[in-house]
Amino acid sequence: ELPSIEAWFAQKEKFRAVGHGFPMGMPQMQDCSPELERLFQETLKPKITSILGKFSINYSSIRLDDWRSKGTGEVQHTILVSSNDTNTTKWKTAAEEILRVFRHELPLDFTGDAQVEVQNKQLMNTDVSRAVPNEPALIKCLEGTKEGITETVMESLNGCWSSIGYHTRVPLGSSPDIRGRVTVMVYCRFGSRGDFKTAEDRILKVLDKSPMDIHVEIAPGEVFLARNGEGPRFLADIPASPINGASISVRGNNTEPGSLGGWVWLHIPRRDMRVRCVLTCYHVVRSPNETIAAHTDVHGVVPDDRRGHIVAEYPAACDGQHTLDILTSLPKNKANSLEVRSQYRDLYNRMVNPAIGKVTLASGNRISDNSRMDWALITSPSTFRPNKLPPSPSKQDTFSLSLCGAFAMNPDSWVMSFGDVELGDWVSKYGRTSGTTYGKINHLRREVRWPSGERTYEMEVISPNGEFSRPGDSGSMVVNSRGEFVGLVLATDSSTPFGVTYITPISHILRDINRTVSYTHLTLPTSDLV
Repeated sequence: ELPSIEAWFAQKEKFRAVGHGFPMGMPQMQDCSPELERLFQETLKPKITSILGKFSINYSSIRLDDWRSKGTGEVQHTILVSSNDTNTTKWKTAAEEILRVFRHELPLDFTGDAQVEVQNKQLMNTDVSRAVPNEPALIKCLEGTKEGITETVMESLNGCWSSIGYHTRVPLGSSPDIRGRVTVMVYCRFGSRGDFKTAEDRILKVLDKSPMDIHVEIAPGEVFLARNGEGPRFLADIPASPINGASISVRGNNTEPGSLGGWVWLHIPRRDMRVRCVLTCYHVVRSPNETIAAHTDVHGVVPDDRRGHIVAEYPAACDGQHTLDILTSLPKNKANSLEVRSQYRDLYNRMVNPAIGKVTLASGNRISDNSRMDWALITSPSTFRPNKLPPSPSKQDTFSLSLCGAFAMNPDSWVMSFGDVELGDWVSKYGRTSGTTYGKINHLRREVRWPSGERTYEMEVISPNGEFSRPGDSGSMVVNSRGEFVGLVLATDSSTPFGVTYITPISHILRDINRTVSYTHLTLPTSDLV
């Protein structure tokens, strides 16, 4: 039987061995419960030490923590054995035996998964992606290989592949001046099976013709629309009127919030109209009625057809209710404080009538300009305001980036113009889930095969030391280092440790809106509205 993509990827990692399944990608660790910690110290640790001795495995530390992949999903109670050994032949067998002991000692009411991992942190693969450097000869070389790479991938991994990217790979934590390996990244759907070895060999033959040293990696990964998959979020601050990046959804959708992008004037000259609107992603305001959604997916939302003209809400129902539930569950001494009581009252009143407007125009799910169209306009005169730059992630007056000293913005400034997003640009966004983040537009677009089978070429943002976006950030306004509105957050890729974000350039959206309703165009509100 052909291996799964997870098994193929795991067997290439020589310095991580687990008791069952595959090593977790980019785990985030937190302390386990006091009960489990006591069981570990008093009962498990002596037995683990004995097993490691039996297999002649040297270790520097043994610990038990709760792991979650990227901080989300089901908790995995994991015993981590850190070793500096280079001989790993007995690691798998030792991990399996320790896991059997771990499971045997767990109490009957135990919930959650149990795992054991033996690793050499110094030698294990911790590579992350960075944008390809702006070197014309290199970019020309990569562009020259793309046709052959795509053809080979489609022939060898036809039922598996989800996207093809061109990145620089460096170890996690590398300094900005590290050169890294230029790598063709072929991502395959989770759980897919294929002859990955043959595919790798065939891709390498294509790359052998290149005058430059280019590597290849085949890894598990899929592209997801950046709607929420991590559950509701506690909203610590809910202004009376929404801000850029605020939590929004539509009436009837209680599970998938997104982000408010920006405010725009919608000009309809043939009707002599100028409409105050909010711009976000279509999938953020897609109707929860599947019959209506099936129609608007294909035909979009248009002024003369009421289907899809659904009420948009701020905050999103799931976030608002979750916040109310947390506030009411606080201890009495905190719940009765003036601050909490005021916060509860303001949110409760806000949620009595959360409507901020109705969807009036939207793209549906279409392909245009070789990229996915996914935008929507909400008529919202009551919230209309100029757009602000992403707030600083610190309390400093300016937001500057360590890897690009020229990038500095005053968070009190307004976004006054649209701009063309350019390959290599530094960009920033403020979103409902991850707040203010920054990243770099990669110099080559990612080829994406969507679940529908459609293929597009998407602009990707790679953040050097964190995720540019997370589920729930869909629709966030993206600005460049000149403070121009250049795009909307569209989707995320779960493949890399920090993930990659796909954005829809505002220039594509503006052209598509004009095609949807002839002579229609958008402009931004000016600061004199404040």
